[in-house]
Amino acid sequence: MITRSSVRTRIVRLLAMALIAVVAVCAYPVAAQIDNALTVAVLNFDMANVRQWWTWSWDVSDGIAGLVAEALVGKGNYKVLEREQLKAILAEQDFGASGRVDESKAVEIGKLLGARLLIFGTVNEFDYASTGGIKILGVTLSGSKAVTSLSGRIVDALTGEILGSVTGSAEEKGTSFSLNTYMGLSFSAKEFKNSTVGKSVDAAIDSFASAAAAKIEEVSGKLAAAAQRQSITGVVLAVIPDGVIINLGSSAGVLKGQYFDVFRLTYVPGLMDPVRIPVGTLKIISSDPNAAVGQMEPGASSPVQVGDVVTPR
Repeated sequence: MITRSSVRTRIVRLLAMALIAVVAVCAYPVAAQIDNALTVAVLNFDMANVRQWWTWSWDVSDGIAGLVAEALVGKGNYKVLEREQLKAILAEQDFGASGRVDESKAVEIGKLLGARLLIFGTVNEFDYASTGGIKILGVTLSGSKAVTSLSGRIVDALTGEILGSVTGSAEEKGTSFSLNTYMGLSFSAKEFKNSTVGKSVDAAIDSFASAAAAKIEEVSGKLAAAAQRQSITGVVLAVIPDGVIINLGSSAGVLKGQYFDVFRLTYVPGLMDPVRIPVGTLKIISSDPNAAVGQMEPGASSPVQVGDVVTPR
């Protein structure tokens, strides 16, 4: 005979099991909880296919990356990792003095830098050429043309996935006394910025940074939404003949037709954190404010149990 007391006891037990499961989930390190989701790091640009027309030491790769990082600041709701800090960290971890790294190491680099988004760039064209000369007040000036073309990939440091691509390019024509005008100048020097090459670089970077900022804002919104979905974690309260009851309902955004991944937390000797064992997929068939009922999809690895954890897809 089912009495009110026995029902109350069963409910208390279910709630206790749910509480234990929730505590275990909260202790489990979920990737979406990383607090660097809006931190962007600009890596040195690849220069492999650029014709070197200058004869002096000039780190164009580092200079371009630095200007891109500066141009990104203030263009969106994200943080840009300071370039000197980035280079120091990469050098300390023996990634090479140049800071050039492969996209295959994105996840490792992201962890080192504390950045969620990485920009891997390529200088497709950085060219300068004389185009003839003109004589003004007895001084012969040579005409010049400079072209700068950039492309880049925005990579999720958590997964290594390329989230978007951007480009920026510009061509400038003007006059210059000689190529030696640029010798010893930095990319931030006034003399360089006023030169034909400097103007083409600045215009290309402004175009590139504007496109990158827009793409970062777009992907950041998607990452935030995914993190929010991932943070909604519930547990199985009861297994009934026709389905499964979970402790999340419409007040948590659970809707009919939504799918949840079901897994079991298993503690293994020697490991501090529990191991997530996949159980199967749950499809919600009805939802109340504080609970929902679902049915397990075919192909479950094992029968669902009270206390199993559920997360929305």
